[in-house]
Amino acid sequence: MSTQLARGLFFLSLFAGRTKGACSLMIYNHTLKLAQSSINSGLAAGKLLNNVGSDLELLESLAVFGFLSTGPLFIIGSIILIYFLLGIAGIFGILVSLLYIPLNFWVGAFVTKYRMTIGKFSDSRIKLISNLIEGIRVIKLYGWEFPFIDITKGYRAKEIQQYRIKARFQTLTKSSTVCGQGLVLLVTFSVHVALGNDIHLSSAFAAISLLLVTHNIITQNLSLAIEYIYLLLAVCRRLTQSLKLKTINTQIYPAPENLAIKFEDASFSWQDNPIPIPLETQSCLLETDTSSVLRNITIGINYGELVIVAGKVGASKTSFLMSILNELNKTNGFIGINGTLAYTDQESWVISETIKENILMGKDYDEELYNSVLKSCCLDEDIKTFKHGSETMVGEKGVTLSGGQTARITLARAVYSQRDVYLLDDPLSAVDSEVSQKLFKNCIKGILEGKTRILVTHQIYVLPEADKILILDEGNVLFYGTYSELLTREDMKEAYGELFESKKKKSKPQESDSEEENTEKKETKDTQTIQEEEKAEGSVPISFYWKYLQTGFRNSSALFFLFLLSFAAIQVILLIITYWIAYWSNQNDQSSCFYPVIMAIMVVVFYFFGVGRIFVLYECIYNSNEIYHNNSLKTLLQTNSHYFDSNPSGRIINRFSKDIAVMDEPQTFYFPYVFQYSCVIFANLIVIMIVNPVNIAFVFVLAILLIFLFKKVVPSARNFKRLELISRSPVFNFFTNAISGLASIRAYDLQKHLRSQLSKAIDTNIRALFQFQTHVRFFQLYSDIVSSFMLSMNALVIVLLRGWVSSEGAAVSLALNISLLTVITVLCRMIVDLDNYMASTQRVYEYDLLPAEGAYESDNAFVISRGKMEFKNVVMKYREFLEPSLRDVSFIIPPSSKVGIVGRTGAGKSSLMQAIFRLSNLYSGEILIDDQNIAYTGLHQLRKQISVIPQSPFLFSATIRDNLDPLHNHSDEEVFDALTQVNLQGILANLPNGLYTELKTANFTLSVGQKQLLCMARAIIRNNKVIMMDEATANVDPDTDQFIQSTIREKFIDCTLLIVAHRLRTVIDSDLIILMDNGRVGEFGNPAELAEDESSKFRKMINCTGKNEAEYLLSKIK
Repeated sequence: MSTQLARGLFFLSLFAGRTKGACSLMIYNHTLKLAQSSINSGLAAGKLLNNVGSDLELLESLAVFGFLSTGPLFIIGSIILIYFLLGIAGIFGILVSLLYIPLNFWVGAFVTKYRMTIGKFSDSRIKLISNLIEGIRVIKLYGWEFPFIDITKGYRAKEIQQYRIKARFQTLTKSSTVCGQGLVLLVTFSVHVALGNDIHLSSAFAAISLLLVTHNIITQNLSLAIEYIYLLLAVCRRLTQSLKLKTINTQIYPAPENLAIKFEDASFSWQDNPIPIPLETQSCLLETDTSSVLRNITIGINYGELVIVAGKVGASKTSFLMSILNELNKTNGFIGINGTLAYTDQESWVISETIKENILMGKDYDEELYNSVLKSCCLDEDIKTFKHGSETMVGEKGVTLSGGQTARITLARAVYSQRDVYLLDDPLSAVDSEVSQKLFKNCIKGILEGKTRILVTHQIYVLPEADKILILDEGNVLFYGTYSELLTREDMKEAYGELFESKKKKSKPQESDSEEENTEKKETKDTQTIQEEEKAEGSVPISFYWKYLQTGFRNSSALFFLFLLSFAAIQVILLIITYWIAYWSNQNDQSSCFYPVIMAIMVVVFYFFGVGRIFVLYECIYNSNEIYHNNSLKTLLQTNSHYFDSNPSGRIINRFSKDIAVMDEPQTFYFPYVFQYSCVIFANLIVIMIVNPVNIAFVFVLAILLIFLFKKVVPSARNFKRLELISRSPVFNFFTNAISGLASIRAYDLQKHLRSQLSKAIDTNIRALFQFQTHVRFFQLYSDIVSSFMLSMNALVIVLLRGWVSSEGAAVSLALNISLLTVITVLCRMIVDLDNYMASTQRVYEYDLLPAEGAYESDNAFVISRGKMEFKNVVMKYREFLEPSLRDVSFIIPPSSKVGIVGRTGAGKSSLMQAIFRLSNLYSGEILIDDQNIAYTGLHQLRKQISVIPQSPFLFSATIRDNLDPLHNHSDEEVFDALTQVNLQGILANLPNGLYTELKTANFTLSVGQKQLLCMARAIIRNNKVIMMDEATANVDPDTDQFIQSTIREKFIDCTLLIVAHRLRTVIDSDLIILMDNGRVGEFGNPAELAEDESSKFRKMINCTGKNEAEYLLSKIK
């Protein structure tokens, strides 16, 4: 019977695995259809990730539903047998066990309620952790690790508190499995005697064995199935909530035959039903869901035209492209599109795959086309410098490449896709002026000639090349026509004077004088750093179990041993009750109340110890789980940022989602039973050996067989479980990639390709699950055989030595052996399962062992008072085995200087920032700030005294205020003043909560330029003596750029300002220029002096901007 039950559980487990895979695919399919407003709303991203990790993990327990079919059959059989043994009294005993079923339904209802609450806190935690991993560099640059760790700890504390409340209810059902045994025996034999019957030893112990087995089936197996019914209902509700998230409208109408795209009085919003707002507040820079982001658009775009979209920050340029992609909700008018679409995102979307796969994206490889695409996108020379060429791995969000290289990969993907209409969202801002002109000439005006191209850009030199120009302002069309028509619009000169500088003649790119200058240099990063996830070998050591439990008991060994004694006390009391029945059966006055009263006292003590030990164990486990989570997260955020380059976010989130869910749910469930059954077996074996010393030999044989079993079978089962856990990480990667790249995925019709890839990942996961379940079931079969052997040998010895063994001893020995037959099988399976679940705890604990990037505070005083900076022969490597990214860099920057840092994409500009902030340690040399070596100060002491506006704007899922000042070191007035200085005060005009409005919600969408301005306000509020801007104005229009630069120079006139920029206008009036070239300082000096030298590299960079732009630049420095 046990073997057939195990076989059924095996098939149910496989069914559960397939169900989990199917649900993952279903959620992914729905994710690919989600509207942008759903992704931006509240905790949607966290909920989806938690669905795949925590919620679907519970589906693995579907196998317990097999007890719903086998349990009733077993109970019916037990009732028949017990009736023949004890008559109606035996049925009363089984009824006592059955009374625990309503208790389980009642507890299950509470568990469901708290499970839903737990899910909400877990969603918030996972969303925040996902956000932290995505913005880890911002956190490190600003020294914000601790406040965000505290916020995450707060979510975890609330989550654990709900688990504790749930566990207190479950204690009632968990303790009933053992504690109820005494009550069942008390009621059965008390009723039996009360009905005038005598207790006969032969029938009594047969009945005891049957009653205890039946009680275990009812209170453990059936109760577990009932509990999981409620948990499954909770999971279904949460999945339903996710599946109800709003999806995109896939209906696309064709444009008239003579046009590629047609807008006719079209308005668009992030919501279905936009709420009108007063005209006086519509000038707000914010793109909100409560108003149309595009209004009354009426334009037609012909086939093969190059349309350039221009406008100031917040003009809804990106929203215009999104409307063509059908990512916005059309609230009025008509939009028609003919042909297929390609799209390059302003924040480049790449996946953790090779460069080649990022370009092909599932399309067939055409070598000739592929090579021409690489050349037109200026990637051919980069590919040659990579050790693995096109097979070089692109890290998470392209972190192993420079920003310009990532942008060109997404552009190459668009070109290779061979589509009809190309939507290009400012790809030129991510590269230097020379590469920008090559891309425009060779790609946009070259290989894409004849295609319909819509280019959003702030690079005004390309305007004369456009067939049509579209100028947007706050969602309205200010102008749509040719460049020559634009020049006649006198009404626009005041607001858009920059567009008219080329009135007399078009700018022509000037070619570089040498082939060497046409070759873009890259920063030497580790471009093959995506590591395989480590798979721990062997079993989880006993020492780790000890450490885990000790953590929960606050390292109190005395408390832990008292806890173990409570488990032993339970088993001793149960044995005393069993012997008391034997004693009762030998008395002549069996009807006396003395015997049931004493037994009732034992049962009360039994319940006291039983409930108390489970309660204490749950408290211990949840203490450990909270501490392990918090410590691992803290250590993860404090490790070197390179760790995040080589470990995809899906892999990390898997640890804090699925592995934490395993720790909180199934692992917690198994611990009490393993302790309990271990004590049962240990006590029973001792009694069996005392009753019949001959059994010592059989116990010795049993121990050898079980040790052999654990040595040979369990390790392979553990490894297969770890493989199953590891194979879940790619599934998480698919979800994180989908959430961040929905627009690109839908634009390229990649849904089918990605679903196919996800299906393969799920199949891999199911294969690992199959191997694991196969080993577990073999393990169970083997333990069944061993237990049956033990029972048979014990019975044989009793028969052969019937004169030596008393009838009471024989009865107790057989009863306990029958109990062992079930318990050994169950315990062996649970030990394997617990050990596999503890592998999740071990995986989480691995993060607690990550090396710290350095001390955050030091005893050395470090104060930046002037801002003098000196590099002395600095050599920096991203990895020991790589070429240096900075090579013998030396220069001195006087206090309060404004320094422009220029150079081609990947020349080493951003590496300077890495060195200054100690994100990478120096290989040799030193950096001094105010004559203090930064290597000898704490990381937070250094980073908190330098303000930075990073290349990629990043905002957290928090309020506007917390994004600017999470430590709350500044007043609301100071925060508002910082917003005013970057011209973003208008974003608060239409928000009821003002500074305390949550970012990344359904009511709120910022353009990339606005995000960059908000990051600038974040830096301004710190008021430090050193400020570093890394391409901070690349995504804003020239007027906004000049406004920002003048604000920065006015506000920080006494500060040292380092500006990394591709746009030479941004740095042309600097005090000093550092021109980086292949990791070295190519030129250093005053911009006027460098520009006077016709042979200087800086002068050649100026010449490459075009004749009119070059004349303007030279005029600014004369």
